[in-house]
Amino acid sequence: MVAATGTGKTIISAFDFAKFYNENPEAKFLFLAHREEILKQARSAYRGVLKNSQFGELLVGQYKPEKFNHLFASIQSFNNQLSSLNLSNDYFDYIVIDEVHHITANSYILKDFCNVIAAEIRLPEAINQRHLSPFQYFAIDDETDLTKISWSKGRYDVAELTNLYTLNDQRVINEIITDISQMRALAFCVSKAHANYMAKKFTLSNIPCGVLTSDNSKDRDIQQQRLRSKEINVLFVVDIFNEGVDIPELDTLLFLRPTESLTIFLQQLGRGLRLIENKECCTILDFVGNSRPEYDFSHKFRALVGKTNQAISKEVKQGFPHLPLGCRIELQEKTQQMILRNISQATLNKNKLLNLISNYPHVTDLPLTLTNFLRIYPDITLEDIYKIKVGKFGGWNALIAASNQDDINEADFPIYAAYYRAINNRILVNTSFTYLRFVKALCESNFSLTNLVNIQSVPERHCQLFAVMCHYDFWDKTAKQAGFSSISSSIATLNISPLKEELLEVITLLIERLETQEFSMPSVENEIVDNSPL
Repeated sequence: MVAATGTGKTIISAFDFAKFYNENPEAKFLFLAHREEILKQARSAYRGVLKNSQFGELLVGQYKPEKFNHLFASIQSFNNQLSSLNLSNDYFDYIVIDEVHHITANSYILKDFCNVIAAEIRLPEAINQRHLSPFQYFAIDDETDLTKISWSKGRYDVAELTNLYTLNDQRVINEIITDISQMRALAFCVSKAHANYMAKKFTLSNIPCGVLTSDNSKDRDIQQQRLRSKEINVLFVVDIFNEGVDIPELDTLLFLRPTESLTIFLQQLGRGLRLIENKECCTILDFVGNSRPEYDFSHKFRALVGKTNQAISKEVKQGFPHLPLGCRIELQEKTQQMILRNISQATLNKNKLLNLISNYPHVTDLPLTLTNFLRIYPDITLEDIYKIKVGKFGGWNALIAASNQDDINEADFPIYAAYYRAINNRILVNTSFTYLRFVKALCESNFSLTNLVNIQSVPERHCQLFAVMCHYDFWDKTAKQAGFSSISSSIATLNISPLKEELLEVITLLIERLETQEFSMPSVENEIVDNSPL
């Protein structure tokens, strides 16, 4: 189940279990989460839906269950006692895992659930259906330079960020907030030192505030109540409010640090989007700074905009015309230029490319093809696609298979390698219209040299020479060395449907982008030159 923060995933699961439980009254139930507070909230929700105030026991912290029929357990407690519980692999009939993205690091979650999403509502859809509050998002460039901060394992160095942020006074007050005394704000910081520093600065500016980190987590309920009652107007936190915390009264979010993870950004954003009476919208101040090329702005704005059939850079330039109802994104001119520069220069590696392919269905309704993918991500080029290898070879079909965690049949390795060799080493650098049209005609003729279609633009005397060129582009050795009896048979071997469609797309894109035009060369009365296909 995929649903935006605040749309009621726990309640949906409770109603689904109630139906299952009614049909299977002896069913054993397990609910797994990371924190005690989440487990207590979930148990309360299930008891309400089931109309059973005794349903469920806790296995977390000091809580020990008497039975294991209906269990709400923390993952840590459950793992620690798993070997001593003597439960069979099929003991539980119904299992709910909260924030399931935490359970896997090396595989794609959807694959673990048979590629089935039982229920889905993304952030833009939830706002449009009035399940969540609209937002007004302001990206603010406070001239913080993050380009010199070390980057490792997909994130900035926390210690270096702390040092930088605790020397920056420009992040404290902004004219966007008109009445700070009426504000209920959650401010996300990079570290405890950063949170304490910001609290001191706000206090010096006579803005009531508090700090909540792992050092004083026992004060969580007290600090939440202080914020609700406006005894304080800002609560500085470090990751502690990412999941399972419900303060609908929040009307302002301050992102005082870069949030590298899209999942965490959306969880933090969701803290301010819960609906409550008289709440018009949530104001979001995101202090962006001058970021490293590894930091990705595009995924954040795509999540806010939702599905669209144009590039996110175009959304930025046009002022985000496809936002959910009642929402707006404001970028200062300098900030917009910096963000557009970041999007165009963003570092592309294998993991990022595979994530973009996996997430494509949530970005647009256009079919996933190479052409459409490059349309949605215009800063990615054909060369970018083919420079990234998956195992021994690369290519669009290889990337699609990897993004779906599908294995390519080992018997097909040679043909995949041949296609990758031809496209990456030869065809991408070829600027001959005539040859590209010949290869295009081959694809459209199922690689039959005797039944070529749409070949009118290629002189007949060149086709045989082009066939030899094509053979060497793919196999890089003589027909005999490659195990073929003739050039025709080696060409015919290339008639593999998904790879053929990929090549056809590549050829079409290359022909479209060629800026030169071929003209007939005058005869120089030299047989070799005059008969050359090039």
